[in-house]
Amino acid sequence: MPTERAGYTATMFVVDVSPSMGTMRTVFLEPAEDGTERTKEVTHLQWALQYVMLKVQEMIHNGRKTDQCGVVLFGTEDTQNVVEDAHPGEGYTNIVEYIPIAHPTPSTLSKIAAITPSTHFGDPINGMIVAIQTQSEYLIRKPSWTRRMVLVTDGETPLEVEDWEATVDKINELAINTTIIGVDFDDEDFPFIEPDKSPVKRVNENFWTQFIDRVENGQIGTCAYALHETSRPEPRPTKSAMSNNVFRIGDPELFPEEVIEIAVKTSKATALVRPHSMKKFTKREVVAATQGGPSQAGASPDDYKHYVELKRRTDYVVKLIESGTEEEEGDEDREKQEPQGEVVEKETLVKAFKYGSTWVPCEEGHFEGLHTRKGIEVVSFIAENTYQRHFSMSEVQYIYADIGSSRAQVAFSSIVHAMFKKGFMAVVRWVNRDDSDPKMGVCKAEPGEVDYMMWVQIPFAEDVRRYPFPSLDRYVTKKNEVLEEHPYIPTSDMNAAMDDWVENMDLADAGPKDENGLRTEWFDLTQSFNPAVHRIKQALFHGAVVPDLKAEPVPPPHPEVTKYMESPRRVLKRSIPALEQCIRLFNVKEVPPKVPRKKEQKAIPVATENIDVDIDDILGPAVARSTPAPMQARPVSKRAVEPEKQPFKKPGHSLPSPTPSFAELPSAFHSTPKPDAKPKPGRIISNSRPLADFKKNIEAQGDLVSKVVEDMCAVIPEIVDASFSTQRYAEALECMQVLREVALKEDEIDAWNNFLREFKATCKSSGFRNKDFWSHVQKVGRKLSLISDTEAEENEGMSDVTDRAAAQFMKN
Repeated sequence: MPTERAGYTATMFVVDVSPSMGTMRTVFLEPAEDGTERTKEVTHLQWALQYVMLKVQEMIHNGRKTDQCGVVLFGTEDTQNVVEDAHPGEGYTNIVEYIPIAHPTPSTLSKIAAITPSTHFGDPINGMIVAIQTQSEYLIRKPSWTRRMVLVTDGETPLEVEDWEATVDKINELAINTTIIGVDFDDEDFPFIEPDKSPVKRVNENFWTQFIDRVENGQIGTCAYALHETSRPEPRPTKSAMSNNVFRIGDPELFPEEVIEIAVKTSKATALVRPHSMKKFTKREVVAATQGGPSQAGASPDDYKHYVELKRRTDYVVKLIESGTEEEEGDEDREKQEPQGEVVEKETLVKAFKYGSTWVPCEEGHFEGLHTRKGIEVVSFIAENTYQRHFSMSEVQYIYADIGSSRAQVAFSSIVHAMFKKGFMAVVRWVNRDDSDPKMGVCKAEPGEVDYMMWVQIPFAEDVRRYPFPSLDRYVTKKNEVLEEHPYIPTSDMNAAMDDWVENMDLADAGPKDENGLRTEWFDLTQSFNPAVHRIKQALFHGAVVPDLKAEPVPPPHPEVTKYMESPRRVLKRSIPALEQCIRLFNVKEVPPKVPRKKEQKAIPVATENIDVDIDDILGPAVARSTPAPMQARPVSKRAVEPEKQPFKKPGHSLPSPTPSFAELPSAFHSTPKPDAKPKPGRIISNSRPLADFKKNIEAQGDLVSKVVEDMCAVIPEIVDASFSTQRYAEALECMQVLREVALKEDEIDAWNNFLREFKATCKSSGFRNKDFWSHVQKVGRKLSLISDTEAEENEGMSDVTDRAAAQFMKN
């Protein structure tokens, strides 16, 4: 028997289309959303062809050109097959080679779905003989291919059982894997027993059971069980390609006489499998035929619509300098506009490295790369018990000696056995080819019939992330007092209860019993399948053979896919007492769901006393802002003064800015003289328009980020201190938000954190006029707090402030 390989398979489907296959049957579908039971009326043939199409879909999904199939029909009205052509008149009539052997395509599924019952009867054994002959002629020059044959029948056709043993002998001689799928065949293991079975079908079932018993590699089953098993997860067999490399101990340049080099082969041991990818399509409307042109009769408008795959295209555009009016537009309007500017070709682009707030161009070949030598070079040996498992960060690969060199096999085997005997692992530096980036990894020795090593990548020093957290068994107060008894520290009873609960949840003895009556492990890695991969695959197969997914939704997943989604009942039952003990000792209570709090809108108090004071006596005469058209003045009552609502543009930031900039306010609204629009000496940001000056200098050419951030840190306290009441609070908050964003992106994190600490102390000092401003900062919350180490790492920066410290900073 030839060795079976992935692909290189020819499968013949022999399908019964006799009149009995047209019998109607009721198929139960998935219940509706309201729980209503749904059914569907189909023929025996339509029901059985689902199995054939699902098997063909598997070949299409695998994408191997060497996975091929053909379809032979018996019981047809016509006759067209190689046996009848070679030996006419010998009884091989009403048999058609419906689909020649080839790699299946979606059109193959369409042809299979179009098969309908006929009005003639055919002999299934003759149909199998035609399939064997057709397969043999196709594989005459491919003797190593695997042969398969699937017979689909309802067993209602009378058989001619003369010389059937010769057919079985031929099947065994050619090593054909034979499967018989019977519609409503009895299966005690499924279980299914058909009531009121006809005498002809009962005799045929017994015959096919005897037939399969004589086939060396054959199986028989009912169609219901076969359809159920098509959703069983089956990992796609793959074979990793072997690569050549050199296992090296020593430095061939410094000590060429002491170096050891062994020719080895490498291949993947594990590889990540992702769900079937999906592409984006759009419905394109094709222009219909014009008058006088060719057209189809009865064509509807939908006939001219079809889905077209979208293709991604990338254009490189040099942005134009935005004018001042464009800067004031909102971000939403700016996103809707297409990018304006000069389109450049990809070949004219130059890569650059970011250095601070500037970019350093780097043309190809400008910097000389690191020179490395191909090979797996041993750096050191470490004890296995000292290796930390969380350092493994890649897929596993095999390393074994070159099978073509006996000398390499002996040398490599010696190293493997020595490492295994001493309990050592090798830290190696892996380079796939000369001058490529090196990788660090560890090799574990695996002696056996074939001595090999298993390699996994480990991190460099820059790849390691350490996140410290407070101790769990002691508590340090703010006064640096160490407490061993505290509500945050568990007691001995709590530790014992938690240990008991964890031990009761052990899965090592939660599986089924073995032959000796002992409990086995519940979880088996080799039987744990990825639900995303197989569920998407099942939905894909189902959608390809079902015309209406709403009427016939995707059936539930196979139990093998979902068996590890729920904990075993035995473990849950025995862990309940320990869990209740933990709940009692830890005083666990259900946390009520958070209800979003609506922002309270405080009513403006109505003046009831001292109403004779004129507003002009406080703020001076009202001065209207310049507008394109003159505005008619309105009389103002002394008893209730209501300022006129002025429209303003919504800023493109999350913080509101209900008041305009200090420079934009009328002079009558200034409690103090209007500040100079020019910056103070030595600064590039003015106190009148700090935000506009800040953005303008950030976008300007040259490295001005540090200077701009420094000046903004000095301006914000000044405008808050000089503000009349809460007049410029909103503007100051917006300046702080923009300053924080720039500091985070431009690596000015320390400048922001130092500024915020000093500003908080300034706001609470006795000499500061508007001490209540810090309460407005606290209302904004975490968005204006210190920049933590987590935020800094996301933007390739560094910070010595933890998330907890940043949150606590705003509360004090």
